[in-house]
Amino acid sequence: MPTDATVARRYARALYDLGGESGQRDDVAAALARSLDLFTSGDPPLLVILASPAFTLAERRAMVERLVKPAAIHPLVRSFLLLLLDRHRIGLLPEIQSAWRTLADLDARRVRAIMAAARPMDPAAVNDVRRTLAGLTGGPVEVTTHTDPSLVGGVVVQMGDTVWDASLRSRLEAMERALLSTHPAGTPST
Repeated sequence: MPTDATVARRYARALYDLGGESGQRDDVAAALARSLDLFTSGDPPLLVILASPAFTLAERRAMVERLVKPAAIHPLVRSFLLLLLDRHRIGLLPEIQSAWRTLADLDARRVRAIMAAARPMDPAAVNDVRRTLAGLTGGPVEVTTHTDPSLVGGVVVQMGDTVWDASLRSRLEAMERALLSTHPAGTPST
């Protein structure tokens, strides 16, 4: 039996291909992202309500129609959302959007990186890191940044399964390990 991730990738691939065939892939991507925002906002999020058996399928379809019409959601995405609803897959919308982004990244030969720093980074420094990573990958790199005060200083960059840790925290931890291996606990140093 396929996993949710596998099913999400299949739906994403189908929508991605349809968007490409119609020459409207960018419009479909924007509409898919807007739909995800609409369906995951609120308390409780609309995705939870749409998955609820408390409403009939006709009522849930009407909710989707009422929501997407004023948001001017692309007709292909509107139909796609109704298909997901009919097939009881609407809850996979976040995974489908993520799988879509992966497909778009592969087509564009784009890599995503996450960079953490102890303090907010200067945009010029972020661009320097982006250029360095692009040189390593041979393609465009999209860098997402966030702050992590526990790093003390420096940065940690993750790109795929690779992590470059140039943080002060990791250097201090390495120094501590080196000192402890040289002078085990309880052994006086001379």
